[in-house]
Amino acid sequence: MKFFIRFIIILILLIVLFAGAFYGAHQLYPQKYSEFIEQYCDEYDVPIDLAYAVIKCESGFDPNAKSEIGAIGLMQITPETFEWILTKIDDKNNEMSDLYDPKTNIRAGIYLLKLNLADFESTEFALAAYHAGRAKTQSWIDEGIKSEDIPYSDTNAYIKRVMITSKIYNLLYQ
Repeated sequence: MKFFIRFIIILILLIVLFAGAFYGAHQLYPQKYSEFIEQYCDEYDVPIDLAYAVIKCESGFDPNAKSEIGAIGLMQITPETFEWILTKIDDKNNEMSDLYDPKTNIRAGIYLLKLNLADFESTEFALAAYHAGRAKTQSWIDEGIKSEDIPYSDTNAYIKRVMITSKIYNLLYQ
């Protein structure tokens, strides 16, 4: 009887620990703004776990984030890139201040991911283009550089961080 009680207590503790870890992981990897993310991932055919990973790594889900180089919002889009994206989606109704709007920022960022995924040969290069720019990434491809050998250490770290985060989102929410 003592063994059975100890077994039940240990089992309950393991369940509590696992539930706590599972809950904690969901807190560390939230699915904020899911309505917009799901809408635009579906519309632009972008993997949802990749979109969540980019937002998590770019801004930590802070819609008011602004980087040292002037990238703005959840998906950290520069005003110049935003203007370019607006020409691609034929939207003349948005202004730079709209980059702080979660729906607008997510739409633009996921559209940029769509273009990068379509134009570059791998997810890694698509992320390199998101981080370092499309022209720079194309020059690396033209030079025969492999995605794991990109010469910018911060871009390499970014690609690895987003890929791992994407896998975590996939595992947590699949």
